[in-house]
Amino acid sequence: MDIPTLKMKPKNAWNSYREYKKSLGENASQKDKAVMEAYKALGQHKTVINLIEAFKDAGVFKNGLPKLAIARADFHGGTTQCERGFHMGWLRFDSNPKYGYKTLNERENSTTVLKLPENTLEPMEDPGDEEGKNMYTIIGKAIVPTIPPNLRPGETMLKNYWILWEADWDAPPVDPILLKHLGDYLYAVVAEWDLTEVERSVLRRTED
Repeated sequence: MDIPTLKMKPKNAWNSYREYKKSLGENASQKDKAVMEAYKALGQHKTVINLIEAFKDAGVFKNGLPKLAIARADFHGGTTQCERGFHMGWLRFDSNPKYGYKTLNERENSTTVLKLPENTLEPMEDPGDEEGKNMYTIIGKAIVPTIPPNLRPGETMLKNYWILWEADWDAPPVDPILLKHLGDYLYAVVAEWDLTEVERSVLRRTED
């Protein structure tokens, strides 16, 4: 999968990490911590991506759905639901849409939900519904790729990881990547793989 990555020499990244840690100590904000974790990952020669930029760069299909999809890793082999704000350009992925949230706040704060902010995607043309245009959404469902056993962090740890892939919205994926959240919209790439025809066949059968 070809996605934009953050570039920095490992030595420079480590120096920046140490400077942040020395200067901020216990006073680091959440965004500071995200920056520090990204520097640390880059210092360890890991690939780091900004999820918003990845979705912006990938773009959308003619039906308005994004060309990428994401789900929490412990739902691999299942499905994820995507909602896209028609005018506002936000995205919401829910790995467990059947949970049955009692309130909107409960849904927004669920750890299975990942939301990308307004203007992540370009606004679409007005559907003609002036009264409800800002609430208008496009909904799609994609198959979540399975993770090969040798790449799985462990069943109890999977909830701390995410899977990103090129979404077909009709068929099983091909070349996903496993991500670890660093903070804010920054993620480190943990593993990459290609699904075999056997694995894709099983996913297709499960979806049917």
